[in-house]
Amino acid sequence: MKIKSRTNIRKIGSLNDLHSEKLRLKGELLRTEEGITSNYHQILDAFSFHNILNTVTQDIAIATNAFSKAFSFGKTLLGKVKKKKKKRSNLSDLEETKI
Repeated sequence: MKIKSRTNIRKIGSLNDLHSEKLRLKGELLRTEEGITSNYHQILDAFSFHNILNTVTQDIAIATNAFSKAFSFGKTLLGKVKKKKKKRSNLSDLEETKI
């Protein structure tokens, strides 16, 4: 990743130019510090006990729900297979009794 050059060379011809440049740099520093502070607080929040506990709880709930749905699907599928087998055996029993 290429880092953008942030160098801004201006001709400072007077004390007013120097003062305005100093104010501009202070503003830039304050914005950067605010961004760093915000990022720091977001990181602290992400690794807080409460947030980690919520994440783990949600993951367990999702896994339990997925397992429950898979089990229900498998049970339904096996029920259909058993019905087909029973129907086939009943048909073969009927055919044997006819013969």
